[in-house]
Amino acid sequence: MNTKKVLFKSASATLAVAGGQIAIYLTILTLLANSEYAFEQFALYKFYIISLALGFGAQIGLFIYLRNSIKGKSSSGKIILVSGTTSTTSMVSCCVHHLASILPVIGASGIISTIGQYQTSLYWVGLSFNAIGIIFIASRIFKLRSTARHSTVALSVVAIAVVSLLVISCSGSDQSAVTDSGAAELQSQTNQDGPVSITVTPQDISDSATTWDFQIALNTHMGDLGEDLTQVIVLVADGKEYKPVAWDGDPPGGHHRRGVLKFDPVSPKPGTMTLKIHQVGGIDERSFTWNI
Repeated sequence: MNTKKVLFKSASATLAVAGGQIAIYLTILTLLANSEYAFEQFALYKFYIISLALGFGAQIGLFIYLRNSIKGKSSSGKIILVSGTTSTTSMVSCCVHHLASILPVIGASGIISTIGQYQTSLYWVGLSFNAIGIIFIASRIFKLRSTARHSTVALSVVAIAVVSLLVISCSGSDQSAVTDSGAAELQSQTNQDGPVSITVTPQDISDSATTWDFQIALNTHMGDLGEDLTQVIVLVADGKEYKPVAWDGDPPGGHHRRGVLKFDPVSPKPGTMTLKIHQVGGIDERSFTWNI
């Protein structure tokens, strides 16, 4: 087959498979929860999910390139199957707890809780399998025909995979970092300890604000979110604790809650502020700190 046609076919397969895997991910989460939650999870873990999908797609593209260009037999198909299954498992792990509602006969609440708790670790497992698969298939290309043309293709795909892993590593570190941005641009912070994931985003804390607002999103992989957030959350500034004055959001219960927690403004404005959340998801204390 013409080299250009082979490359086009391989690239098309890579993009199609990657797009299809992302579509499957969003569809599963939409069916098990709702579309809002599906896209919320995609936004939260987009770097992992896109890399998993592209990694699996790259293996398919390389395999097609290998098969059509070299016409040799290879065990690469088994590697693709293993890494593809791992990638999909990692991607849908964020909402695996809903399976307990659909298939109550399973009764594996302990396993479900564990999978949800180690969601990020599962993403890395999937990425590792993708990397192994890409390197393995690339090695077959080198071994069976180490011409400059085939070597360039294999090296390019491996390089893309390495760069993707580095980007994921940096993005994952930045996600939970304490920010030094101005009051109007304070960034979201996420804590994923235990079976409950909590994301906090400061809203308006300007000098003219009548209340200091924090948008809070809670997602659990097991049980209900029944806590009274006005009783388990405090704002700490200059060594003093301030209790919230109101919660404007979803009532207690369910697997997903979102709303705005309001505090009276702190005056004079402190240099730093910390939101502390106690006894949610079995975690004694979670802290979210910003420089303002």
